[in-house]
Amino acid sequence: MFLRDSFTVAVRNSSYARALKTFAKSQGWNVEVETRDFEKNQYRRMRGLPVEELEDTIVDCVKEWAFADAFASVRQNKDAVNWDRISRHYGERIPQSNIRVGQVLKYGTAMMRSRSGDLEHGAHLARIPDDFVRRQVEEAAERVSELA
Repeated sequence: MFLRDSFTVAVRNSSYARALKTFAKSQGWNVEVETRDFEKNQYRRMRGLPVEELEDTIVDCVKEWAFADAFASVRQNKDAVNWDRISRHYGERIPQSNIRVGQVLKYGTAMMRSRSGDLEHGAHLARIPDDFVRRQVEEAAERVSELA
């Protein structure tokens, strides 16, 4: 279930990043290429490539305002999500807001849980005082619940 129109790929080498971005553009792919160092334990190997851990992807999606992507990842992988690992990021703020990652994940997963009747899915309902953020989270949770 892909909801995002663009994807982010991280590489170590800046010249490789430029080449990859040019190639992706020539293929018509909407890909952002970032140059960064890979932290140990943040990635795991899949078919020889380092791939970001599921929990880090979920947190990154929330911090990038890609709530539907975060909720879809949780929904698709609900038995594989390590909530203890995600909870380390609960206090991190979402850019341009006073809302924290934990508030969004708790509120969104509770909404999905209540819509689907899945009592084991997610966490308790959190309060999101910002009306704009709350509407964005509600729309994303509703969209993911409808697609599931």
